[in-house]
Amino acid sequence: MFFIHQALSKQMKPRNQKTKEQKKKKKGYIALISAIVISFLLIVITVSLGFGSFFGRFDILDSESKEKSTALAEACVSQAILEASGDTFYSRLTDFTIPISGNKCKRSSEQIGNEIIIKAQAEFNKSYTNLKVIIDNSDFSVVSWKECPNFDASC
Repeated sequence: MFFIHQALSKQMKPRNQKTKEQKKKKKGYIALISAIVISFLLIVITVSLGFGSFFGRFDILDSESKEKSTALAEACVSQAILEASGDTFYSRLTDFTIPISGNKCKRSSEQIGNEIIIKAQAEFNKSYTNLKVIIDNSDFSVVSWKECPNFDASC
């Protein structure tokens, strides 16, 4: 009788019932952590793809600016060749405005022997193009055409 009374007074749960409740809690905890990790990974992937397309837009804008500055420098060189062929030769550094676009470029020309060296720098939207062109003074054909990193004496 004493043993029955003790068992009833403690009102203990059976051992296998406790382990089932603990297993359910562990499964819920694992599911919650898994959902948080997967959500975090999806957010990181989405943000990185968003930044990639955002900065890709600026790369396209920079390449377009470089194309325009190259075209402007080429127009400046063409104008200098035209002026040299018409006996209007500028041997100093000048700022020249392209008539159609209204954009400006710097250029300098010098004659050494039978060659004319034309240097031109154009800037469009903080994108620079520096050209050094050597033409033959007799028939105004292009001997050399190259892009330089800087607009100075080393070019």
